[in-house]
Amino acid sequence: MAAELSRILDYVAQLEQVDAAGVEPMGQPEVTVQRVRRDVVRRGLKREAALAGAPRSCAGFFSVPKVLR
Repeated sequence: MAAELSRILDYVAQLEQVDAAGVEPMGQPEVTVQRVRRDVVRRGLKREAALAGAPRSCAGFFSVPKVLR
């Protein structure tokens, strides 16, 4: 771990030598535009159709194995 930390510190020292005068700091490397689509209400699946593809169901719901005891 010491060797890895040493390489990281060497790299930081190398970066400190770069002339960054006049370079404006930035908080995010890419400027992205959040594109959103219109919310459109659509008819969903009927319960029977959704449960038809499920490996197991019980009382009209998906049945899944326990994760926690």
